[in-house]
Amino acid sequence: MNVTLDYYRIFYEIVKAGSFSKAAKVLFVSQSSVSQSLAKLEEALGLTLIERTTKSMKLTSAGELLYADVTEVIERINHSEKRMAKLVRMDEGSISIGVSDTICRYFLMPYLSRYKKAYPNIHITLSNRPSAVSVQALRGGEIDLAVVNVLPNMKGPDTDIIELKSFDEVLITRVDSAIDELTTLEELIDYPFISLEKGATTRDYTEMIFAAHGLEFKPEIELSSLDLIFDFVKAGFGIGVVPEYALEAHQDIKVVKLPLDGTLSSKTPSEAQAKKRQIGVVTSSKLPQNIATKQFIKDLLGKD
Repeated sequence: MNVTLDYYRIFYEIVKAGSFSKAAKVLFVSQSSVSQSLAKLEEALGLTLIERTTKSMKLTSAGELLYADVTEVIERINHSEKRMAKLVRMDEGSISIGVSDTICRYFLMPYLSRYKKAYPNIHITLSNRPSAVSVQALRGGEIDLAVVNVLPNMKGPDTDIIELKSFDEVLITRVDSAIDELTTLEELIDYPFISLEKGATTRDYTEMIFAAHGLEFKPEIELSSLDLIFDFVKAGFGIGVVPEYALEAHQDIKVVKLPLDGTLSSKTPSEAQAKKRQIGVVTSSKLPQNIATKQFIKDLLGKD
């Protein structure tokens, strides 16, 4: 049986409109085209669906049964088409983002605020996790994208990474400290360090930098909050390790920045120090992105 959905839609519009001429206007086709389509449908089904005269039309029993079924299908399709149009207009939809505390507060928040203002009907779900855990969640299909401190092991055949912002990890201390930019890591090793807990990307990177100098990074104070690091440094508890982009929110705190990249004096410079770090957005290369996710990535990249 070679019957397309168009034939059923024409039958539906004829009955709904109450006449062939009105159905033709709704469908933007000629009345003869409507009549021919109904005739082809009846021929394919082997049934008369509408009894018509020059002045009236009436559904047969078969036509009544078919109209009930077709109405349900057509109205579901119409409803779905309206919802698809809403998705395209960003009047409906959702996006789930994996992001750490630090990146969310010090980098992502302005983007989230602008996105919510532009698309108030898009439901945003934030999964607050360390960068490495966010990428694992992405690979497991739990989130749409992850905004992370990029690490080499995050790149793979199942992920795409777009770099968004370069930065250094830096050491911060009180201005009245004797430490300055000429101090080497070897000379700093005996000072008390304040760091994020193990598992945080900043902590992992700091350990890598120290290890590249043959040193072991052993902080005296380990915290889960970057803000607390600033508080403890200000109170004189030691040297803090923070990402450079977090300093903008703490301009009222007087600190000495000691970059952990190649500008820091060292007896054993390494390639690891010379390369700046990156905040990046990670997406799945295997799963399609919905419209809300695509638009958010465009916003992160500053594209219209």
